[in-house]
Amino acid sequence: LLFLILREFKKYSHLTDAQSYSHLEKLRGVKELKGLDGFLSAWDNLMLHFNTPPTKDHLYASFMSKIAEIPELKEAFTEQKVRAPCGH
Repeated sequence: LLFLILREFKKYSHLTDAQSYSHLEKLRGVKELKGLDGFLSAWDNLMLHFNTPPTKDHLYASFMSKIAEIPELKEAFTEQKVRAPCGH
């Protein structure tokens, strides 16, 4: 009986990662600074479910696209683009 219960709740790495990638793409971005804390909690929780996490470039692009609309951070993003070399 215990074996059947464990088998029912067993994680399959290929299914877990496929589902996590889907959730990463569906994760809604935020448009206000006050929603950033909740977004970061959801982001961190999602990162815990990957067996094989996405590449750093994929994560960076996805993360930036989801927080790019926050007005308070636009100046920092502009400075980052000017100061940081391409691919940094």
